[in-house]
Amino acid sequence: VDTVSEFEVKLAKQLKFSNKNIIFTGNNLSTEELKSVYKEGVLINLGSLSELQRFAKEFPGAEVSLRVNPEIGDGEFK
Repeated sequence: VDTVSEFEVKLAKQLKFSNKNIIFTGNNLSTEELKSVYKEGVLINLGSLSELQRFAKEFPGAEVSLRVNPEIGDGEFK
């Protein structure tokens, strides 16, 4: 299940999806949001270096997924 909010993570868990089957992809996450979702035990998918740096500082050695933007936007090549 691809989730974008802490509510969706909790809903997926209520629907009996296991943590290993839930990924969280948020945008412009605060450190508090990162901490809250991390405590849920699901894989977090990060899309910026600043988020990755904050995540690594809070949770050294933790598993994370990375979203890569190859400078393609709006379905068009630049």
